Amino acid sequence: MKNIFKYVGIIALMCFSFYYTKEAAEFMKKDDKVMKEINEFASTHDKKCVEGYITEDGVVLGINGLIVDKDLSYSMMKGSGFNESLIKYKDSSCVVTLDNNKKDYIIAGNPSKNSVGIIINITNGKTIEDIIPILEYKIVKVSLLSDYIYLSNNKELIAKLINNGYDLLYKGDNDEDLNKYLSLLKTIDNKIKPFCVYLDNDNTLEYCYKKDLNTIKTSKIYKNKYLSNIRKNLSKGDIIILDESSSLKNEIGVIINYIKSRGLKIVTVTELLK
Repeated sequence: MKNIFKYVGIIALMCFSFYYTKEAAEFMKKDDKVMKEINEFASTHDKKCVEGYITEDGVVLGINGLIVDKDLSYSMMKGSGFNESLIKYKDSSCVVTLDNNKKDYIIAGNPSKNSVGIIINITNGKTIEDIIPILEYKIVKVSLLSDYIYLSNNKELIAKLINNGYDLLYKGDNDEDLNKYLSLLKTIDNKIKPFCVYLDNDNTLEYCYKKDLNTIKTSKIYKNKYLSNIRKNLSKGDIIILDESSSLKNEIGVIINYIKSRGLKIVTVTELLK
């Protein structure tokens, strides 16, 4: 019995010693000049998560941040002094993200990015090749919304546009077309994971979720009077769908100028929702 108490006492003493040593080390580290400089650096360089939110209509995403990993940075510099090049970072992750919200519609990007995402809905393919040079002249990239038929008939054009910084989104009526679309897209660029876009099919969210894809749903869908509608309704973080047409070809340059005059950047949906 005495031996049991003896061993228990030894174990308790070891635990206390370990705890005390750890606490003492932490106290000394906090008072260390290098750690103080790391803390000061972090206070001006940390970019914490800008959290999103969920509404009845869908999700506005958060924006993940990047913060200084103080312990790892300290271990890299200990004994040699503060060195900014040895600073290490770690993610500051949000809860409302693409990965966590595939069962919900994505209705907008985070307004803190000061950007809008423009999607051109390819309706017949007759004017999209006339619109692209205008976008190029304005140094703007947008997202292109197509179905399987257009993609299969225009592989070379789509491949060229993807390589040039545009992204491709999916519209369709059934999961069979989505399967064919994804298979064909892989032959063009196997790194792309497209978004689905809800237009008028209530099953879109379900069959895209089964393919591990996010679905976008926006109220800002304009089939005509593009500039007029954008003037009335433009907000930070908007996802705007513009139907391809000869009218859009005539207005797209003015639309870009107007959005930029509001201090907003025009980006692809992939960029907006990063």
